[in-house]
Amino acid sequence: MKSIISLRSLYAGVFSLAAVLGIQSCGNSSSAADDGNEVIVFDDLDIEAHDQLNLEDYDIILLSSDNEDCLLRRNSKTIVHDGRIYILDGLRATETKLAVFDLQGNAIGSIGSRGQGPEEYARLSDFFILDDGSVNIYDPGVKILKYDSEGNYTGSTPIEIQNKAITQLPNGNFLVSVALWDVSSASPYSLVLTDPSFNVIEGLVHRPENFDTEYGSGSSHMYANNNGQYAFNGDFSNDIHIINSEGKPERVITIDFGALNFPDDEKVNLYDHEDRLLKYRYIAGPVFYEEGHLWFSLVDRMSYKWVHMDIDNKAAHIYDANSIIKGYHNGYPIITNENYEAGDFTVSDSLEQKIEDGDYHILAIHK
Repeated sequence: MKSIISLRSLYAGVFSLAAVLGIQSCGNSSSAADDGNEVIVFDDLDIEAHDQLNLEDYDIILLSSDNEDCLLRRNSKTIVHDGRIYILDGLRATETKLAVFDLQGNAIGSIGSRGQGPEEYARLSDFFILDDGSVNIYDPGVKILKYDSEGNYTGSTPIEIQNKAITQLPNGNFLVSVALWDVSSASPYSLVLTDPSFNVIEGLVHRPENFDTEYGSGSSHMYANNNGQYAFNGDFSNDIHIINSEGKPERVITIDFGALNFPDDEKVNLYDHEDRLLKYRYIAGPVFYEEGHLWFSLVDRMSYKWVHMDIDNKAAHIYDANSIIKGYHNGYPIITNENYEAGDFTVSDSLEQKIEDGDYHILAIHK
């Protein structure tokens, strides 16, 4: 029996999307802020708007459903590494798994298993892959479980910091984004550097001052690593922090949306005031940074956009989308079923029927 759930049903209750970007273009679009941040005025960029990404630049992959360990419900995060596709299935906390496929979409298996034992996890909230292909998965507030490139368990490290995303640096230290509701000693910061045992070495990014920790948004904190650089963006913050491979801040880029900036004094009790989300623009992670280029997911009054920004040339491309980015390949967003449901690209009738029948999930990665 096929147990893959169509994204059409998953998105039946999602907000209807509205609002489009106001486009302007002129000359100077960046400046140095008083606090040292590099400020980019978004509406001053030379902007081109697009209905969809160019699929000729993508390989479309059907993910096989013939392996029970790899049946997918919701794609929460995707990484393509060394000929394999890793997908975190995060529909329900009690059913999370990390599934692995090859580049032809054949199911290889899943990494780790659910349970209460020392080699098991209660749930998964994030994973990352090191340069040697080893995989680490995060059981939030409990431990990091480690596996070699073949998926064999190699050990674990306890972690008490409640966080939204985590990644290990080449020197063994960790970048850890701290959840708003964490009341530990790391709580003044939304991003900290820790040693391999998760003792905090230093705070890198202060948490927002006006968030009510009981009503924080819980929006994604994610990293994308390229050439030893890590990009970080926190809850409703338009500051993008670039961290180097030693855990040292290299650059802070602030995107200024002008009148549509989310005011600091309204970043409280958001679950009680969802109307505020309909009025502003903000970045919802993850952010990818590469040599003066930024890719990020922009929420524009509850309408999702993908933005590719060329900082040096003061230009940007904007693409309509219906979901935040799940991962990157060659700097470009990985397209998943969620984006297909939004009408961002078309497929053949036979493929569409397979998706309708729940036989396959689809993935498109930039060539």
